[in-house]
Amino acid sequence: MLATYPVESTAENWLSDCLASRLLSRLEQLEAGGEIVEFPSDFDEELREVIESYPRVTKRFKSLSDAFAGLTPEQRVIVRNAIESQNQIPEVFDTAFPCTDCGEELPDIQKLAKELFEFSFGALSRIKSPNSDVPIRDRHYEIAYGHL
Repeated sequence: MLATYPVESTAENWLSDCLASRLLSRLEQLEAGGEIVEFPSDFDEELREVIESYPRVTKRFKSLSDAFAGLTPEQRVIVRNAIESQNQIPEVFDTAFPCTDCGEELPDIQKLAKELFEFSFGALSRIKSPNSDVPIRDRHYEIAYGHL
């Protein structure tokens, strides 16, 4: 019971990495005033096929991404800082790390982000990496148990 969950077991969570990077991409596209690339068409084919088979992930991503369009440039900076700081692994596990959020300033954005990431986290027990027979969460457990 005194063993800790190894940070290495988070390394294979490509879904979270993809979602965070694509959200940052949307913010950049909005800042540049360019065309918005539809999610998940900007993934490589293997990952796109996996994600497209989970339309509830895509729907939640689109809701959050669409909400970004109504933000001011200053609000987008707040969101960008929150996404970047909350995804600094393993630093985010250090209590001295300055992790930011946008809940106080932008509660609607935080609510949509929470819905996306909570749903996606739950889906890790069903979503499989390309060319894998094992759900992502099972792989995390294999790594964690290997450290005991």
